[in-house]
Amino acid sequence: MVIWVLALLPLHGLTVEQAFEKGNQAYVRGENALKDARKKSGPDKEFQIEAAEREFQNALASFQSCLEKAESAALHYNLGNSFFKLGLVGQAIYHFRRAQELDPASEEIRANLAFVRKAAGFPELQASLYDKTLGRRPVEFWMWMLAGGFWLGVTLLVFPRMYGFGGVVIPIVGCVVLLFSFVPLWAVLQADKFRNQAIVLDADTALLVSPTVDSATAAFLQAGEAVTIQPAKKQPNHFFVSSNDGEEGWVFSKQLGRIRE
Repeated sequence: MVIWVLALLPLHGLTVEQAFEKGNQAYVRGENALKDARKKSGPDKEFQIEAAEREFQNALASFQSCLEKAESAALHYNLGNSFFKLGLVGQAIYHFRRAQELDPASEEIRANLAFVRKAAGFPELQASLYDKTLGRRPVEFWMWMLAGGFWLGVTLLVFPRMYGFGGVVIPIVGCVVLLFSFVPLWAVLQADKFRNQAIVLDADTALLVSPTVDSATAAFLQAGEAVTIQPAKKQPNHFFVSSNDGEEGWVFSKQLGRIRE
């Protein structure tokens, strides 16, 4: 803990850009140390591995300091890589999912997420039609498209009648625009399915029978596993969740990372 706190002290007063660059440099040094470790054996190999771990921890501290001030797909992507290098698979998957949420078109994020999931023993995700098409745009984009298409269609239908414009061309165009607004509406509804989805951050996370400290444990969840939160049953420090295997129970809220903030 003391080492961790001391690692954070040099970050005080840095801008987001400076801390981000500091994290990138530490991450590269960690990668170089790992490459050197592969060429060595015995104590020298262990020394290089420990040096790499320290650099990845420094990178993680820098990136987390950035996250306190700003958020971006690139930052979550770097956090995912750093956590994975430190063997924290649940945290890595969560940050890659957050990065994907912010930049769904990125193939690099998608590839790293698939790699980490495979390393953790999860099955390959099957991309739906939405994932392959409309899901490559952020949900905010489709919300703007929905609002713009709806109000443009209503305007083209209503205003010509109000001001006495003749003809049927403008109303027909308005109807077409309104019909096409169902496309972003469908995209928003599909994306909304992730609103209550979360990633289990810690290994062997207990699925509790009740939201109490002394509750019995019904099962254990795997780090990186996706669960669905039931918001109606939320308690101050717990979420009631259901897993993909159909198991239900309570989990400490700090042990989950919500995909949609």
